[in-house]
Amino acid sequence: MIRTTLLNPTVWLLAATIVAGVIAQFRGFRLQPEQESPAHQVIEQVIRLATTLPVLLLLLSMALAGAGSRIVLGYLSPGAYAEEVVAAHRFNEGFGLYGGDSGGAWRAWQGPVADAAVPWSTLPGITPCQSNAMANREQFFTEHAHPPTLLLAGVPIVQVAGAKGLYVLVVLLSLAAVGAMVFTALARGGIDWRSRRGLLVIIAIAGWQPVVAGIRQGDAVLAAAGLTALAWYLARRGRGGALAGAVAACLALPAIGVIPAMLRQAPRAGVAAVLLVFAALVLTFTVAGPAVAPAFAMTVADTTRTYADAVANYSMAGRALESGAAGAVLLAAVVGIVLWTGWRARTVDAAFAGFVAAGLLVAPVLWSQHLALAFVPGIVLLGQVYRSGSALALAGWACLMLALSLPDTAVIGISRGASAVLGQHVSPVPYATVALWAWSTARA
Repeated sequence: MIRTTLLNPTVWLLAATIVAGVIAQFRGFRLQPEQESPAHQVIEQVIRLATTLPVLLLLLSMALAGAGSRIVLGYLSPGAYAEEVVAAHRFNEGFGLYGGDSGGAWRAWQGPVADAAVPWSTLPGITPCQSNAMANREQFFTEHAHPPTLLLAGVPIVQVAGAKGLYVLVVLLSLAAVGAMVFTALARGGIDWRSRRGLLVIIAIAGWQPVVAGIRQGDAVLAAAGLTALAWYLARRGRGGALAGAVAACLALPAIGVIPAMLRQAPRAGVAAVLLVFAALVLTFTVAGPAVAPAFAMTVADTTRTYADAVANYSMAGRALESGAAGAVLLAAVVGIVLWTGWRARTVDAAFAGFVAAGLLVAPVLWSQHLALAFVPGIVLLGQVYRSGSALALAGWACLMLALSLPDTAVIGISRGASAVLGQHVSPVPYATVALWAWSTARA
C-alpha cells in the first residue's frame, strides 16, 4: 500500500498543497492591496518547488513508470476491455451482446489458461481483489454494466485486430484523452505547454491514479473523460461540443452527466448530442436486436447487486443498495440530485461540474478509473477556490482531490483500519464523490 501510494506524483503534489495551504492559513498573510491572495501564493510556492529541475525530473519519472507499467500489465492480463472482447465473440456466435455462454466465449478467446499459476499478488500496485480476479478470470467475468453502444463498437475492432489490437487501440485513445485533458487545463490556466509549468500539468494528469488505472484496465471511460473535458472546453467558447458529449455518453454510463450539462447551458449542442445518442442507440438496436435493451437493464441490475459491497467499488448507488434502501427512495434521490443541480447550474462551468459529478453519484458501479470523470469538476472548483483567495479552501480542495486520487491499495488499507475501529468497512472515496457534487453545486 505505502509503495504504490508514494510512487504517485499527483499524490505528492496534492499533499504539498495541503501542507502549504494549512501553514498559510494558520500563519496568516499580511497582504498589501497590490499583493496576490493567499491561495495564489500557496499555488506559486508549490509550483516553484515542483518545477525545480531535480523535483520535476523525479515527478516525471514517477509518471512515466506508473503509466508504462500499467500499459504492460494491462497487455499481459485482460482488464475492462475483456468485456468488449467476449461480447464480440458472443455476438459473432449469435448469442447477442449480453448473456449467452460467457464462459465459453472467454475460453474460446483465452484458450488453455497456461498462466493460472502466475503469482499476480507479487506485482506492485495489485490489490488482493484484482489478483484473485486475474487468477480466476472466468469465474469473475461480468459485463460490468458496459453500455450496448460500446460493446457493439468493439465487435468490428475485435474482428479486424483481435483482443490485443483492441487493447492497443484503447490505450492510444486513452493517451489522446490525457492530451485533451491537458489541453483544457492549460487553456484554462493560460499556461504554455512548452514551459516547466506546462510539463508539471502533464505530469499531474498523466500520473493521476484514475488515469493509470484506466490505462491498465483498458477502460473506455478514460476516453469518455477526455471527451467530457473537450465538450466542456467547446461549450465554454460557444462552439458546441455535441459530438464529443454524445460519444462520451455512449462510451461509459457514469459520463451521462455531460448530456444534461449541455442541455442546461448549451441547449443547441445539447439537443444535437441527444439526437446523436438516440441515433447510436437506434443503430445498436437495429444491428443487435431490440432484446439488447432489457438485457442491458438486467446486467446493470446484476452488476450493481454483485459488487454493492466490494471495497474497491466506490458507487454510492451500490452503498445505498447494500443498506437496503427502497427503489422509490433511490429514484427520489436521483430526481432530487438532477433538479437541484439543474437549478444551481447558472453557468457552463457550474453545469458541467455539477452534472458530471452527479453522474458519478448515480453510476451503478464506480471503479477507480471512473474517477477520471472528476477532472472537470476538480478544475472548475480549483478556479473558484483560486478566485476566492482562501488558502484553507485551497487545502480543502486538495484534500478532496487526494481522496479521489488514492490507489485502490491505499483505500483498502484505510477501509480495513476503519473496520478494526468501527467494526465495519468504511471507504472514503464514495463520500468524496458526494462532497465533490455538493461543493460543485454549492459554489455555483
